[in-house]
Amino acid sequence: MDELELEERSKNIGRISIRHMIIGSILLIAIIASFGLGLINVKKVFEKVSFLEAVQPSSRFDVFDTEIDKVKQLVAVQYAEHTGKMEGEHIRDMNLKFNLIYRTAYQHEMGFGSFVKTFQETIYQISSRTRGSGAWFEFYNRDIEKLKENSIERQSKLAKYTGSVR
Repeated sequence: MDELELEERSKNIGRISIRHMIIGSILLIAIIASFGLGLINVKKVFEKVSFLEAVQPSSRFDVFDTEIDKVKQLVAVQYAEHTGKMEGEHIRDMNLKFNLIYRTAYQHEMGFGSFVKTFQETIYQISSRTRGSGAWFEFYNRDIEKLKENSIERQSKLAKYTGSVR
């Protein structure tokens, strides 16, 4: 090894060690931040637990009961807010929009079912004309049948709904 090669290697090692020191510093900061967040969460949990321990066992039920009452009040306020929005014309408009969506979905599903049926017939015709492809058709026909059955099921569900809201 000559002196230039040795000097080049030492420079490379110096660059690598600086890179590792920077990465190590970043990781150390991330670990310290995670540790700090963990301590904050532990403190919050400890405060809740110490509060519950400070409450007498007979009144713990009351503590949870008041929490449940707060949630019930919040839900009642939210429910009143949303029911106020859904009165009169708003409900009728929403029903019309949903009916339009369901009818469009029903028509789309009918078109999809028709496509799958035509696809199956076409594949059958092609496979019957090609020697050795009967096994191939039988193998894939099961998947096509599942597609058809699912489409028919979705069509019947959509038909029930669209028929019931007319």
